[in-house]
Amino acid sequence: MKRRSLQKKPRPPHRSKTIFRLEAGEPVTCPRCGTEYDADLPACPVCPQRMVPGAARTKKRKRRMGTPALVGLISGCVVLFVGIAFGVLFALRVIGYQRAVTDLEEGRYLEAYQTFRNLQDFRDSDELAELCRKHMTYQEAKELIAEGRYEEALGKLSVIKDFEDAPDLIELCNNNIDYASAIRLRSEGRYYEAFCIFTSLGVFSDAAQQALECIQPRPETGLLEQGPSFCTGSSEITFVNTTGSDCMYILSLDEGELWGILYARAFESVTSSIEKGRYTMLFATGDNWFGADCFGDFEPIPLLVNGQRTLVIDEYVRWTIR
Repeated sequence: MKRRSLQKKPRPPHRSKTIFRLEAGEPVTCPRCGTEYDADLPACPVCPQRMVPGAARTKKRKRRMGTPALVGLISGCVVLFVGIAFGVLFALRVIGYQRAVTDLEEGRYLEAYQTFRNLQDFRDSDELAELCRKHMTYQEAKELIAEGRYEEALGKLSVIKDFEDAPDLIELCNNNIDYASAIRLRSEGRYYEAFCIFTSLGVFSDAAQQALECIQPRPETGLLEQGPSFCTGSSEITFVNTTGSDCMYILSLDEGELWGILYARAFESVTSSIEKGRYTMLFATGDNWFGADCFGDFEPIPLLVNGQRTLVIDEYVRWTIR
């Protein structure tokens, strides 16, 4: 006969069931099978999942409280990102400004100008950009001067008149332009105009020597020019130059038509035959002779004979005028 063991058999372990709290009167959804039922029931009618009142509201309340926190977190991140972005942009502008200042100090004006222009109103970028522009214009003008392109250089310098030694360079350009103009005028036979320009240049280059070369050899005493009505006759006229300068005597018929021009060097006399008629006479004096320009900028003076501006010459008469 077998003996029964007095030891009790161990019970199988109790299966723990998840208990959810729920609030009475609220519809809930079973987390195990998904069935929706009234929260007043103690358990799901389909599966043995038990529900504890108050659970659903607790879970819903937790979800509702999480939304503002998430919004706050996102807002904080956005603010932080914007702050970092502004900080980075400001730092980049500071770095660019410092690099442009270095370029300006080391003579890299184009690079500095472009950087300052991009910085716009950052610090004094506008003023420094204008300074760079003046430096570039100044350099271009000096290069043009070195190439002998004075008119183009003058155009550049005219917009920076007060920058560094721009006034001196403007004067240099003007002098070179005038010098070249005087050379051209002299080559065209316009000696007096060239003489005036060379004289106005003063000590510039060899302007004084060039001015002397504009003075032409004086004519010999005698008939200088025949007018349209020039005609010799039986009468004779003599002009005695008692001045220390050369003289030019201009005779015209009473109607105003030029008869001729006589020339007498200082302290010399000039004589010419002339036909009878009524003449008006002018004279001019000068120390320098400029070819077709005669004595240059001169104004002939009426020559009076016996207080009269008109001289009547008859046949076989000799007139001597001093």
